[in-house]
Amino acid sequence: MAKSARAMLLAVCLSLSRGQEVTSSWAHGETGCVWYGECGPSGQNNGYFNCLNEGQAKPPDLHRDELLRKLCPSLLGPTGEIPSGLCCDHAQLMTFRNSIDIAAKMLSGCPSSWLNFLTLHCTITCSPHQITFMKGLAGSETDQGKVPIVSVEVYLDADYIGRVYNSTKSVLFRATNMPAMELMCGQSVADCSPQAFVNHMGSPSNKQTPFPINFKIASGPQMDGDTNRTFHPVAIPTYNCHDTPHNEAPCSCSDCETACPLLKDPPPAASPCLFLKMDCAWTISIILYAVLGVAFVLYVAQYWLHQNSGSVSPVALVSSSLSLGVESELRQGTSLSKFDRAGAHLEDIIQRFFFRWGLFCARRPAVVLLTAAMFLGFLCTGLAFFTITTDPVLLWSAPSSRARLEKNFFDEHFGRFYRTEQIIIRPTKMDPVFNPLSNSLLTNNSYSAVFRKEFLMEVFEMERHLSELVVTVPTDSNSPDLRNVTLQDICYKPLAPENANCAIMSISQYFQSSVANLDEYLDDMMGGAIANYIDHAMFCAGNPILQDPLVGLPCRGIAGIPAPPHVILGGYTERQFANATALIVTFLVNNPNNRTKTEEALAWEKAAISYLKSYPQKNITISFMMERSIEDEIQRESEADVKTVFISYMVMFIYITLTLGQYSTWDRILVDSKVTLGIAGVVMVFVSFAASVGFYSYCGLPATLIIIEVIPFLVLAVGVDNIFILVQTFQRDQAGSTESIDLQVARVLAKVGPSMLLSSSTDSFSFFIGAMSTMPVVKYFSLYAAMAVLIDFLLQISCFVSLMTLDAKRQKGARCDVFCCLKGSKKSAEDSPGILYRFVKRWYIPFITSGPVRTGVMLVFMGWFMSSVAVLNKINVGFDQKTAMPEDSYVLNHMIAMEDYLLAGAPVYFVVDDGLDFTDVKVQKKICSASGCDPASLTEQIFEAHRGAPWTKIATPASSWLDDYIDWLNPRSGTPCCQILRSNSSNNSFCPSSMTDRETACQACKIKEFVNYKPAQEDFMTYIPFFLGDNPSEKCPKAGRAAYGSGVNIHDNLTAVGASYFMTYHTVCRTSGEYTEALLQARALAENITATLGVRVFPYSVFYVFYEQYLTIVRETVENLSFSLGAIFIMTFLLLGLDWHSALIVCFTITMIEIDLMAVMYWWEIDLNAVSLVNLVMGVGISVEFCSHLMRAFAISMKSGRIARAQDALRHMGISVFSGITLTKFGGIVVLGFSHSQIFRTYYFRMYLSMVLIGAAHGLVFLPVLLTYLGPPVNKARLQYQLDVPADAPGKENKLPDTVKAENIRLEGINGRTEN
Repeated sequence: MAKSARAMLLAVCLSLSRGQEVTSSWAHGETGCVWYGECGPSGQNNGYFNCLNEGQAKPPDLHRDELLRKLCPSLLGPTGEIPSGLCCDHAQLMTFRNSIDIAAKMLSGCPSSWLNFLTLHCTITCSPHQITFMKGLAGSETDQGKVPIVSVEVYLDADYIGRVYNSTKSVLFRATNMPAMELMCGQSVADCSPQAFVNHMGSPSNKQTPFPINFKIASGPQMDGDTNRTFHPVAIPTYNCHDTPHNEAPCSCSDCETACPLLKDPPPAASPCLFLKMDCAWTISIILYAVLGVAFVLYVAQYWLHQNSGSVSPVALVSSSLSLGVESELRQGTSLSKFDRAGAHLEDIIQRFFFRWGLFCARRPAVVLLTAAMFLGFLCTGLAFFTITTDPVLLWSAPSSRARLEKNFFDEHFGRFYRTEQIIIRPTKMDPVFNPLSNSLLTNNSYSAVFRKEFLMEVFEMERHLSELVVTVPTDSNSPDLRNVTLQDICYKPLAPENANCAIMSISQYFQSSVANLDEYLDDMMGGAIANYIDHAMFCAGNPILQDPLVGLPCRGIAGIPAPPHVILGGYTERQFANATALIVTFLVNNPNNRTKTEEALAWEKAAISYLKSYPQKNITISFMMERSIEDEIQRESEADVKTVFISYMVMFIYITLTLGQYSTWDRILVDSKVTLGIAGVVMVFVSFAASVGFYSYCGLPATLIIIEVIPFLVLAVGVDNIFILVQTFQRDQAGSTESIDLQVARVLAKVGPSMLLSSSTDSFSFFIGAMSTMPVVKYFSLYAAMAVLIDFLLQISCFVSLMTLDAKRQKGARCDVFCCLKGSKKSAEDSPGILYRFVKRWYIPFITSGPVRTGVMLVFMGWFMSSVAVLNKINVGFDQKTAMPEDSYVLNHMIAMEDYLLAGAPVYFVVDDGLDFTDVKVQKKICSASGCDPASLTEQIFEAHRGAPWTKIATPASSWLDDYIDWLNPRSGTPCCQILRSNSSNNSFCPSSMTDRETACQACKIKEFVNYKPAQEDFMTYIPFFLGDNPSEKCPKAGRAAYGSGVNIHDNLTAVGASYFMTYHTVCRTSGEYTEALLQARALAENITATLGVRVFPYSVFYVFYEQYLTIVRETVENLSFSLGAIFIMTFLLLGLDWHSALIVCFTITMIEIDLMAVMYWWEIDLNAVSLVNLVMGVGISVEFCSHLMRAFAISMKSGRIARAQDALRHMGISVFSGITLTKFGGIVVLGFSHSQIFRTYYFRMYLSMVLIGAAHGLVFLPVLLTYLGPPVNKARLQYQLDVPADAPGKENKLPDTVKAENIRLEGINGRTEN
C-alpha cells in the first residue's frame, strides 16, 4: 500500500520544479556561502531546510563558541581561534549535532574516524568556502520571505573521500557486532564503496538527512554545464585510523585494520609422520614384526635341527620343557620355594572351601534356595527406588570436571541457557523469484525461492499457529486441576515487562510477524512501487537494528531485538542473502531450574512436535528439533529395540537350554535334557542384574540406558560360561563305585570352583577398579556390572549347585525334565561325550598343537597384533549424534539439515570472575576495545582470535558491555542516553530511552566530562543500573537490557561489578573434532586473558559439557584398561597359587584382544567415546572368560610337557569356553545386526561380534599355542605330591586326598574318576 510519504515527496518535487539554482562567481579560495540559517521544517527526518544566502560568510555569534569548538575543531584557526566568518548559525549547529547523534554512538570509539566524519560534515555545514564546492537548489519563498535550499550538490575529491571511507570501514558497532559501515552505507561492507557510502549519507532515506545531498566524487576542478561554473572538490587533510589526532589514542585493532598486528600464521597442520616414505606406525610395526618373526622362525628351526640331530644345545635345553615329564621337571628345579609352598597351600584352601561348600549346597538345597530367595528379595525391593538418568549432562560430564563446574557457575550467576526450539524450512520448488519491480531502488537480480511471497506467508502462518498452541498441565503436582499454557507463558522476553512479546529468531521479525506487512511498499511520485517486501528483507538482513527508510517498517522484531541474518537465513555464502536456500525459525524458551516451568516447556514442546509431524508438507519441507527431542528419540529407540534385544536373548536362551543336556538315545531325550537347569541359569543372570540394580537403587545411584542394555549381555556371557563349565565337567566326570551324587557334585565344584572364582572375581574386581573413572556413564556401568557379576557368581556356586544336584538325582531316577512327575526310559545312558567334544579331542587339538601349525599361528597372531598397534593412533575420537538416532527419526533429518544450512555457530561466553574493580580506568583499559584501550585487552584478544576464525573457531568479535556502557553514558552525545527526570533530578530518577515525552520531562544525567573517553570513577557505579535496565531504541541502540541484562552481576550495595560475560560466537562446527577443537581454542584464549587480567576468565558454551570428555577420552581409556589389567594380574596371581608367570600370560593375551578390538574400531569406523569405552571395559571381562579357565586348566595339569598340558587344558576347558561363550553369544549377536537402531548396529553388533570372535580366536587358538612355548611350569609342591602319591591312587590328578582327609570323609566315597 502507498505511504503518506508519497504526498510529501510530491510536494518536494513541485517545489523543486519552481526552484532556482544557487551559484556564485567567486573563484577557488574565495569565501562565500550557499546557505545561512534555517527556514523551517523540511518534512523529512524531523530536520530543517537551510536558508539561501548568496553573500559572504557571517561573523560567528558568541552563543555557538563552545558548541563550534566541540563539533568542528577542524574549522578553528592554528591557535584554536574561531574563524571570522561562517556559513552556519547556532540553530544549524544544534540541528547538526542532533543529526549526527547516532553516528557519534557508532564512531566515537575511534577518534580518527570520528574526526574525519565530523570534518566532512562540518565543512559542508559551516565552511566559509561553501561556494567553491557546493551548488544548491532553492525552493519557493516562505511566508517569512526566506528561500529554503531544498537540495544541494557537493563535490568531493576522490582521494579525500577514499581516505575518509577507509578510516571508517573497519569500525565495529558493538551493539550488533557488525561493522558500523554496514549501517552507514545501507549495505554490506563487501558491497559498499566510497560512492555508495556518500550516496547513503546524502539520502533522506537514511532517517537522518533532512533533504537530498547529491555527492559528486571527482578528481580536480569540475565544470558544471548547467551553471558554467568550475567547482573544486573538497580535499582536506584526514587522519588514518591508526593516527593519534590531537594527542588522542589511535583506534584499536578491532576498529582499524591497519592498527592490527600482522595476522599470525595459522598453526601448521599436523604433518603425517613418515619413515621410509610410509606411515611411521606402520613402518615400525612392519620392522618389529619382521625382526620378531625372523627371530621366532630361527628359534623354531634351530630347535627342530638340534632335536633331529640328537645333539644338545642351549636352545634344546631351554625348549626341553616342551616334552619333559613330571619327574624331570622337578629334578631340573631347585628345592621348593616359599612361593611354591604358599601357592599350593592357598590352592588347597580354595579347593577345600569349595568342596565343603558344594557338599553343603548339595545336601541342603532347600536352605540354600530359601536363603538366596530372601537375600535376592531384599535387594530387588530396592527397585522401588529405581531411577534412570537420561540427562546427557549427568551421563557424560563428571560433577568435578572443569566443564561441569563452569556450567554450574554460569547457571548460578547468569541463568541457564535457553531451551532452543528450531525449525529449518525450505520450499519444495526451488525456482528463483524475480523482483517484479523493474525500477527497484536496490536490485533487479533474481532471488532464491525462500523469498517467494506465498512461501513466506505459509511460514508466517506456521509460526502463528505454534505461538498460539495451547496445552494443559496440572495446576500443581498434587492437584487434578489443569491449566492452559501457551508459548507466551514459557518464552524468553528480553524487554519484559515493557515489551511482553516472545523472542523469535525468524525472517518474520523483519515484518513484525504480520502477513499484512508483506504487502507494504514504497511508491514513487507517480504511484508506482519502487521498494517491496523483498527490498525490505534485503535491507534488514544488512541492517537488522535500523528502521527501513524504503518501506517504512522497523527491522527489529516484535520482542525489540534484532534478528541477525546468519541466524535466520541458511545456505548462503559471503553475505549473499539473496541466495539463501532455507529459512531458520528459532523459538527461545526460558530454561529455569524450576520443575513447574520445565514441565510447562516440555508440554508445549510435545504439542509443537505433534503439530510439526502432522504438518502437510506440500509446498514446504521442514525439519525441526525441540529441546526435548534427543532424549525423546533415544527413549523411543530403546523401546523400539526391546523386540530385537528380546529375540537376541531368546536365541541365547534356547541355545543354552538345548545344549546343556548330554543326549544319548532318542527315548531318553526328555530325561537327559537340561531345560529346567538352563532356565534356572538364565533366570539367575537376570535376577543378578535386578539385584544389582536394586542394591544401587538403595544407594541412590541412578541407572542408565547403557546399563539396562549391556549388563545383562555381559553377565550372561560370564554366567553361562561358568554354567557350561560346571555342568559339562559333571557330565564328563565318572563317579566312584560307592560315591553319592552329593559327594560327586562337591568334588566337581572343588575341581572347577577355583576356575569359576578366578574368572568371576577377576571380572568383578576389574569392574570395581573401572569405577574409578571420572566419566559418570563409565563409573555407573562399572559399579552395576561388578555387583551383577559378583551376585551371579554367588548364585552359581550356591543355588545352581543345589539345582544341579536335584537335576542329577532326577536324571538318575529317570524322571523327565520339566515334567518331573513323569517317568522316562530307565535304560542306562550311554557314556557318549558328544560330537563337539569328539571333534575337538580327535581333530582340533592334534591339529592346533602340531609343529608347523603352531609356528604359523604364532606368526599370524604376531602380525595381527602388530598391524593393530599400527592403527591405534588413527581411531577417530568423538561421537556422531546422528548415530544415536533411529533411522526414521525426524531429529536425524534435522541434524542433516543443520549441517547443510546452518551458518551460526554456538554462542560462547567469556566469563570474567568477580574480583576486578571496573571503576578503575586501568582495569577498563584491560577490558575494552575502543581507542586508548590496551592492545592486549580482553576484547582485543577475542577480536584477534576472530581474525583467525578458521583455526581459532571464534566467528565474531565479542559484544562488550563495558564499551557499550561507556558509549551509552558518554555526555558528548547530542542526545544523551543517560537521562533523569527533571522533576526529581536530586534522586536520579531514571528516564528510559523509550519514554515518549523524554525531551520535555528529562534532562541529562549529572555526569562529569569524560577523560580519555572514560567516565569518572564516582559516576561508573552510579549509572550502571540505569544502563542494564534500559531497553535499546533507535536513539540509544547500545542500551544494555536486551544484551546484558542478565550478563552483568552487580553487588547488592552497588559498590562493585561482580562476575560478567563477553559473548561471541563459535564458527559452525559439524563434527566432534571441530567441537573439541573449538573448546580447546577457547580455553587457550581464556588462559591468555586470565594472565592479562589477573582474575579467572573461562569460556562457556552449551556444548562444552558434552565434548570435554573427548579431551581426556584417550587417557580415560588407557587408565581404565590399565587398572582393569592390573586387577586381573593381582587376582590371577593370587588365585593361581601366587603364579606370576600365568598372570602375565593372561594379561598379555587380554591386552592383545583389546588392542585387536580397538583396531577393528578403526577399520569398521567405530569412534572412541563413552559408549565404545564401556564396550572396551566389558571386553576385558569377556576376555577373562576366554583366557582364565584355559590358563588355570594348564597350570594345574599334571601331564608331561607343555604341549601335553595345553592339549589337556583344551580338552577339559576349551569345549566349555567355546560352547559357553562363543556359540551362545554368536547367535544373540547376529540378531542385533538386524536392529533398526544405528547405535545398536554400530556399537553393539559390530563391537560385540568382534569381541566374541577375537576373544575366541585368542582364547582357543593363540593362547594354547603360546602355552606350548611359554607356559608356566607346574607348581613344584604339586609336582612333589605327584611323585609321592602312587600312580594308581584314586583322585591323584586333582589332589583331593588332602581335602578328603581333612574332612574325615572316607577316601573311596569321594574320589571319583575323571574321563581323560
